[in-house]
Amino acid sequence: MKKTAFILAGLCILHGLSAETQISASQQKFIKGNIIDKTAAVKESSGTEQPLAEAGLDFVIEYQPLLGDDRDLSALAIASILALPKSSTTDSGYTERIAEKLVTVFTQSKDETVCIAALDKLTPLATELSSGKAVALMNTHLAAAGAEQAEASQITLAVLAALGKLGNSDSFAIVYSIWKNKYWPDHTAEIEKALTALSIRTASDAVKAISAGSVSEAAEYFAVLKKNALNAKNFIAEIAENVLSKTIYTAEGFSGELVELQLSALSVIAESQWTRASKLVIKYFEVARNEYASGVMSESQFTAVIGNIAKLAPPESAVTLSTYLADLNKNAAENAVPAKSVVLAVISALGELGDKTAFDTLLYVTYLSYPEDVIQAAREALARLKW
Repeated sequence: MKKTAFILAGLCILHGLSAETQISASQQKFIKGNIIDKTAAVKESSGTEQPLAEAGLDFVIEYQPLLGDDRDLSALAIASILALPKSSTTDSGYTERIAEKLVTVFTQSKDETVCIAALDKLTPLATELSSGKAVALMNTHLAAAGAEQAEASQITLAVLAALGKLGNSDSFAIVYSIWKNKYWPDHTAEIEKALTALSIRTASDAVKAISAGSVSEAAEYFAVLKKNALNAKNFIAEIAENVLSKTIYTAEGFSGELVELQLSALSVIAESQWTRASKLVIKYFEVARNEYASGVMSESQFTAVIGNIAKLAPPESAVTLSTYLADLNKNAAENAVPAKSVVLAVISALGELGDKTAFDTLLYVTYLSYPEDVIQAAREALARLKW
């Protein structure tokens, strides 16, 4: 009787009713019935009887430690969770209270369906509340699951997905470690999705990960972000800038992998018109020249570098490319004719830039022993210069 009276009083208070007020049939069924009746009452309740859902959670929280993962109690938990509002209400106190109870249900239960339902409902509420407690709970769960290196349970995968939406810097570190160490290879797509979402949420952590890792790790991580962050243009451009910077200053030496990573980063910067990286791109051109001269970078790769520089059009690009064309002209004058594709790429880039500082070097091309199509390209580029 005492427990029944307590629940009745709670329902009345939550519903804004006095103890003498007539209650609905669903509320009567919940108060008087057994667990199965309570579940049925929650299912039958209307949208105006939200207190029944909360009362169901209270009952589960009260008796789950005693009954364990009882099937009937789990059914009540699931019904109560599904009957809750789909997002936060105007009553922030109610939303906070429900979020706390969902955290408790998740913590107490080992039933996968109950835990996943609690997470699904908690995610939008915690997003609204910036709930640190919920995120801390999920971080602990995921870190423990990663440490065990056992097969990922459905609960763990649900936690992973939720942290992609709610997580913090600690979440990023946990998920990045799971990804880096290649835990749960059967769930690579889910891990990469969560990692990308967390990288966008905590961009400074993503930058630190690139800085701290090897070239191989940076290349793999950048590939994941490029594939999954298609709608985060500024984010991926900023990451590309940091990747390019890392490759310029790395002590690992020239390699084919390094060149591929540089080209990938430069392409993203150019496509995104990320002008913040303009000075870095000009600095990179000198690196690319050395890589091409040493044979680490192919002719086609070097022409791609030139084309992307023209696409980004940094302020110093015309001077830089004009200086390079002057060097090529010098070689041509000494009968060391450079690769035609490279000369054409530089001429095309200068024409596209249209800066009149290129006039002398372009004009000189027409006086040298270049193939006729190169000379014609120089004339066309001259015509495009802006005066």
